[in-house]
Formats: sequence, structure tokens, C-alpha cells
Amino acid sequence: MNQARRVVRILPLSLGDKDLEHARARMAAAVELLAGQADFAETVALRKQDAYYLLPAAAEDFDAIALSTPLAVPAFSTHIAALGKPVLLLEPTCGFHPYQATARAGLEHAGAAVLPTDSPAAIRSSVRALQAANGIRGSRVLLFVADVNKDAALALRAEEKLGVAVSILPVDELKDEARRVPETAASAVLTDWKSRIFSSITGVSDAHLIEVARLYLAERKFIERSGAAALGVEEFDPFLHQGLPMPNVTYTVLKAEGIVCTEEADLGCLLTQVLLCRSTGEQNTMSNIYTEYRAEFERLASPKDYTAEMEFTDYEECLADNCLVVSHFSTAGSLPQNMMVEDKPEIRSTGSSWRGQSMAYATPRIGPVTLARLDDALEQLQAFPGSVADVRKFDHLGWYRCRWLVRVQSVRVFVERAIHHHFAITPGHPDATLHTLAEKLLRIRLSLH
Repeated sequence: MNQARRVVRILPLSLGDKDLEHARARMAAAVELLAGQADFAETVALRKQDAYYLLPAAAEDFDAIALSTPLAVPAFSTHIAALGKPVLLLEPTCGFHPYQATARAGLEHAGAAVLPTDSPAAIRSSVRALQAANGIRGSRVLLFVADVNKDAALALRAEEKLGVAVSILPVDELKDEARRVPETAASAVLTDWKSRIFSSITGVSDAHLIEVARLYLAERKFIERSGAAALGVEEFDPFLHQGLPMPNVTYTVLKAEGIVCTEEADLGCLLTQVLLCRSTGEQNTMSNIYTEYRAEFERLASPKDYTAEMEFTDYEECLADNCLVVSHFSTAGSLPQNMMVEDKPEIRSTGSSWRGQSMAYATPRIGPVTLARLDDALEQLQAFPGSVADVRKFDHLGWYRCRWLVRVQSVRVFVERAIHHHFAITPGHPDATLHTLAEKLLRIRLSLH
């Protein structure tokens, strides 16, 4: 798989018209703070009269510029900002020097992104944000859909805003590739899944899973051919409604192999998942987010008996305890290993929800999570930090047989401000790395609720 470059290369730059050797010494001390975290070039020292001519060539192959002479920076702000490189204002002892305020203001006014550096922890977060940005820019997302024009505008924005190339292919190409997979190859994959990936298989035939394995091998071929780091496949019309095995089980396997996957070919959600994965270093999932299917629902003998009045009572319960309900495709979503309780997931039939389909089934871990989604303009990352409060399992409830309750600060705020029914769900809460990545490097507003 062709992953975008993750190593951060920083150009230490000493500026000034007087004592350049003193500036070099300050930078050398500052660079010690980042030992082992990034690749540094030898410090470049420039006088003001040389900056205009020498800076562009000096900075061309670097991800960021480090400065340790804030008093000298204002005279160079325009030249530095014109390079389009993020800036680290480093002090040999960290902390904050008042000269940095002037330097930062001048750089930001000129259009430069100035990253946090006031402590070793802040510097580490800034470097991780640069690593994440490298992992996003130049990466590729692969989407298989029935209508290749539906997400064309968002795909163009993704390339312009995030540097992510989106390849949108007809889903029939994936299905045709799967048909060409020999049964012996698919059977070998299924045997491997049974011994290594999944703990058990319930209610699903080998014949069905061989077709799923064919889809997996077809997906792998397209991924390897394109160098894609993320995948989404439209499941409903091309598979479910035609009575064909859906590819959802393959997402669990692909996630274990480092591929970010979404369901329903939701490009906006997939881009969010890529951003979160690169920021946190962990795999994630996605799901519908509900404000129903609580106590009234659980008392039913059949989900068909759920009335509008019951739904509203359950909605009021969500408002009262600030818990959102997460469920997708009769499971807790396509959980990666780092988000599940079990050592291995099961493969289970979707039962009465969708006859003849299969899903990977696992229990979400209790603990902090964040629900997040990019808006369609890729200008805002909406995030709702919360915590998995409970997991509810009732097999007779069909589509909603496995639900997890995520307690957020305010369900009322979610109801009033949520921008979609699909959200990415990632372990943990937004940290300084995500803030720097979004706001400073990608110029996306992080909207926390």
C-alpha cells in the first residue's frame, strides 16, 4: 500500500543582520528539544538582504520551518509566509517569550501557520500534527458506487483542501473483478479468516462467505493497484437489493490491514475517518446516530411493535441522560480491533433485518470516544466528545439488536447542531494534535460541542 510520507523534515532557520553565530547557537539548543522526533537539516543562517533570494530554494524540500530568533522575525514575515510552510517558534528552554507574540502576529497576518511550541508536549503535538498532515496529503481514497458523478464535487474539494485524491469507480467493476476470482483462492481466504480473524460463524453458509471473500480479493487488487489508503463501497442497490452478498465483513479484515473503511460509500464520513486515523494513529468506525431505541423499545417482543409514542418517550430518555444511541447494520458498526472487547469478532447473519446477509459482530469497549464529521465544504470538523456508557444486546430486536449508548455533554445540542446522520467514531477525545492539524495545517475549524 502506498502510504503518504509520514517523516517530518524541518529546516532550522536563523535570521538576523548582526550575530548570526549567536542565532545558530540558539537554534542548535532549540533543536535538541525535538531530538528523534523529526529530521532536521543543518541550520541555515540568513541575513535580511539574502532572504528574498535564498529562502525559497532553502525551504523547498521541507515540511516546516523552525525559528529561534523571534526578535528578528518581523522583518522576514512576508518572505517566510510566502513559502507556504508551517512555522515553529522554538526557544531553547521552551516556555513563551514576549517577542514570540510579535513574531507570531506578523507571520499569521502574512498568512503563515504558526504551530504551538510553548512546552515539550506542545512541540511533540505539533510534530505529530505535521506527521498526520503528511499522511493525509498525497493519500488516495477509493470509492465504488452506482453513480460515479454523485460525489464528484466533494472529491474535487478533497483534493484541493486536503490533498486527498479520490478515485470514484463504478461498483460493477468491483463485482466483475470479484467474479473472476477463482473459488480456490476465495476458499483459501475463508479458511484463513476462520483460523486467524474471526472467532465463530453463526447462521451464514460457506458458500455465502466464499462470495464475500471474492469481494475482499477484488478490493485488495484495486487497493494495491491504486495505492489507496481508504475504501468505501455502496452496498444497498448493487448488492442487498439484488440479493447478492454484501462486502461489509471485508471491512473488518481490511481495517486490521491498515485500510480505513466506511459503510454506504459515505465519502464525507470516509474523509473524516482518514483525518482522525492519521491524527490519532488508531482505526475507527462510523454509524448512524439515533435518539430512540431505549427502554420502551427494549420491552417489545418484536421491533415491529415500536410506535411513534414509544419513540418519543425514548427520545425524552436520551435528552434526560444525554445518551445517544449508536447502531448500524444490526451491529455496533464495523468495529476495528482497538475498539472491541473481544480478541476476535464473530461473523453473524443479519437475521430478520436482512435475510441472507452477514456482518462482523463485536462488543464496543466502554470508555471515551468522539463522534465527528467534516461538513460538505470541508471547512468545519464537527466533534462531540463523549463516553461509551453502556452496550445493549437483544438478539430478538433485529436491526437494533446491538446498540451502544454514548453519553455526550448535551443531546439537545447534538439534535440542534448535528450535520448528518452518519458520524465517524474514534477512541479518545480531541487533543492538541487534532486541533493543530485541523485549525493550523488544514485550515478547518474544529467545532467542539
